[in-house]
Amino acid sequence: MNDCMTVRQTACFCAISMLALKLVALPSILTQQITSSAIIVTTFLIFFDFLMLFIFLKIKEKYPEMSLYELLQKFLGTIVAKTIYVFLFIFFFCKLSLLMNESVTYMKDVVDEEFKVVIFLFTFMSVITALVYTGLKSTARTCEFGFVFVLIGLIVCLFLSEIDLNFGEIGPLFKETPLKI
Repeated sequence: MNDCMTVRQTACFCAISMLALKLVALPSILTQQITSSAIIVTTFLIFFDFLMLFIFLKIKEKYPEMSLYELLQKFLGTIVAKTIYVFLFIFFFCKLSLLMNESVTYMKDVVDEEFKVVIFLFTFMSVITALVYTGLKSTARTCEFGFVFVLIGLIVCLFLSEIDLNFGEIGPLFKETPLKI
């Protein structure tokens, strides 16, 4: 049995990941820093993410049997590939830390003020261990199955939020300096 993810599974997995990260943590972090101009940054980041997804999928279609590391090693050399992987590790570790921090803050605000970080870490590590044990292929199949439901849920949530949206409360979009945005 082939242990690689298909292009379709990769697309579903990446799209769900991008949407989840953009909708869960990004709005609160951005509005703390740049207030009403956060909508500009969010729009740009979503556009950039989908552009990168498109490029990644084209590469995956052209070289379906090769991993990202093998592609980097083939075209850039072993040292550059390892350096890129170290930077990717640092980047995703920081992103994971930020997401975990936002999740714990959310749990304290919404579920229980005395929520213990240990409980979150125990739950989180159990899920991560299961993902490592079963591999990314099973997660990709799950994402492929649930992709339509996630999109329907997203559209319903966006539609329901549009009913109560007051564009007057968005405020001036360029309140912050372009450098801060």
